[in-house]
Amino acid sequence: MSPGDHFVQLVGDKMNIPCDIYGEVIESEYEEDRLMLATRPELRLCKCYSPLCVEGEYGNIYVATMTKQLTCFQFETARARGWPPWETISS
Repeated sequence: MSPGDHFVQLVGDKMNIPCDIYGEVIESEYEEDRLMLATRPELRLCKCYSPLCVEGEYGNIYVATMTKQLTCFQFETARARGWPPWETISS
């Protein structure tokens, strides 16, 4: 996953949380973040969204927890629908 890529993290069924998390991988504007991430290939800086955080939140996400890579169209469809459960987008 590289800056500009999108993903969904399916957590609704696993953690008894009523939502899935959508994210976009971003490039940090800070050199110190880029240097740290260069030594941690399992992490990506992302901005993530859900019905509980529609404005988005920045953070480092483990690549292994990114359930499925999304197309830009799928990501924008989820955004337009208010970040619903993935199953409603994928079917």
